[in-house]
Amino acid sequence: RELKQFSAGFSAKFGSKFEEERIPTLEETLDLVMEKSDKSLLIEIKSHADDPEYRGRVGGIVYRAVMAHHAGHKGRVALISFDTQILEKIREIDSEITMAPIFREMPAQGSPADQAVRLGTDLVIVSKHLLDQPQALQKTDRVRHFAYTVLPEEFERFNRIEGLTGYATDFADRVK
Repeated sequence: RELKQFSAGFSAKFGSKFEEERIPTLEETLDLVMEKSDKSLLIEIKSHADDPEYRGRVGGIVYRAVMAHHAGHKGRVALISFDTQILEKIREIDSEITMAPIFREMPAQGSPADQAVRLGTDLVIVSKHLLDQPQALQKTDRVRHFAYTVLPEEFERFNRIEGLTGYATDFADRVK
């Protein structure tokens, strides 16, 4: 309720043109994407390292919100997080939902793909800065690698990286 009071209109870029736009709830976003498009959705679950109770509950809350009205679209949703403990809790609830750990640094043990396999998923997201390290794209036959956050001037280079399935960008309207 509190967030619904704020504008999502990004006045610094658009002035007052969209000042009446409100931050959509997860349910509103799911309704829009699932019912009115054929697109998939990556839902990032933020971590809160200072609150172990949050880490134990948030994954289940987000999972249930997705499943409450869109269980039939489960294959078009991936739950992603920098916090693998959150993803582990989701995996306890559902052995099949797509998840992806996100890495801004190399994991302490193994490769990002190793961590994805440990979580029972076939998707991993790594910072584009990690791609300079050979083990960042260490492949298994089961894991797809995505990089974040790629800028328009980098699209061509990232399209040529062998072993990279795709990338996240804030400029999807410029992808050819």
